[in-house]
Amino acid sequence: TLRAVYNKAIEDDIVDEKYYPFKKFKVSHFNKKTTKRAISKSEMAKVLALDLSNITTYYSPLLYLSKDLFLFSYLGCGINLIDIAYLRYENITENRLRFNRHKTGQPINFALQGRLREIILKYTKEGCSPKDFIFPILDRRIHKTQQQQDDRIIKVTKGINRNLKKIGQFLNLSIPI
Repeated sequence: TLRAVYNKAIEDDIVDEKYYPFKKFKVSHFNKKTTKRAISKSEMAKVLALDLSNITTYYSPLLYLSKDLFLFSYLGCGINLIDIAYLRYENITENRLRFNRHKTGQPINFALQGRLREIILKYTKEGCSPKDFIFPILDRRIHKTQQQQDDRIIKVTKGINRNLKKIGQFLNLSIPI
């Protein structure tokens, strides 16, 4: 950390102690928790029931994917978009989704029932390999390097967030989705 660097520099007589910035300025003051927000069940029911053809006059695959992934996340224990992007068919065993969280490596395991299964089946391609990604965010034949994967996820996330905002405004939801 920056504090450790300053401490070492002072200890080695590289920097005078009077220039030590952490006596008056406390970094921990900015470590604030974010307020938890949750969509109500009635508003979630609106999202579930929404016919996307009411929002746009043309078919937009990303708009439909955005709604599907939002629902998948909601119904799938709050799975985040990065974890969704990296899901492969091999992560499905015995009607359960099993994967390690991308950020922490923590194992996640939950049942695939009802709408979750429907969403996966909607995006399942004929002749897919267990190594293929489930959702059309990443393609193992195109996005081979970590940089390519990161860039693609950032690009798709921006589009999904834009579409979710559009859906939330159309439904007049109390919190942004």
